[in-house]
Amino acid sequence: MEQSKKISIITPVYDNGKEYVGLQWLKVLNECLKNQLEQDFEWVIVYDGISEQCREDSKKYINAKYYELGERKGNWGNFARDFGFKQVTGKYIVFIDQDNILFENYLSVLSNVLDFDPKIGFSVCPIYISWKALPKILFPTIERGNINTLCFMVRKEIISILGWWATSGGNGDEFFVLKNLVDNGINGLCMPNLGPLGIWNGIRYKYPKEIYPRFIDYSIIEKIAGKSDKDTRKEKDLWFSL
Repeated sequence: MEQSKKISIITPVYDNGKEYVGLQWLKVLNECLKNQLEQDFEWVIVYDGISEQCREDSKKYINAKYYELGERKGNWGNFARDFGFKQVTGKYIVFIDQDNILFENYLSVLSNVLDFDPKIGFSVCPIYISWKALPKILFPTIERGNINTLCFMVRKEIISILGWWATSGGNGDEFFVLKNLVDNGINGLCMPNLGPLGIWNGIRYKYPKEIYPRFIDYSIIEKIAGKSDKDTRKEKDLWFSL
């Protein structure tokens, strides 16, 4: 019987070959996970549709479990996240999109908070978020502020999706996970003094080279992202206020 991991990472994937070029970014995310200080994790990859290429690539990825939805569901990956949550075995859950960049201490910092105090239901951290090629840092607060899905790790035992995630409609439904926890009195803890632990989106924004972790080949980033710094989402979709 397979032993459960401490952390379960859920990544929805879709590749339209134009904007997301998801399969290329997934390789970068794999490099991020290979370099994590905390290696007690499983990586649940859920492709929204069917992809022979992604299926083959995932066999080479670290601690990866691959699933396909069969028929494309859309809704910004929420059906894939919902499906992925039902497959995980870890104590802690983190939702990482295919084009997120993680620093080496991302998993260790967030999980250490939960290890230290069982009364803390979720931990949050700052990340880099940017538009118009201007690097900015998102420092989340629990009482009020802006939360992005990459910012938090949550205990599996206190989260319940029950299908509403995929059916509530609109973009960014994953943010309601945190709102649901806060509304139900679940305690969270922010770690702002350590600095950003990740980059929200490598695709739509042109980050300065020095922001990326040293193990990422920046020439690969340039090749995937190109020279575009156009924000293809409305600003309201980048933030969620608690």
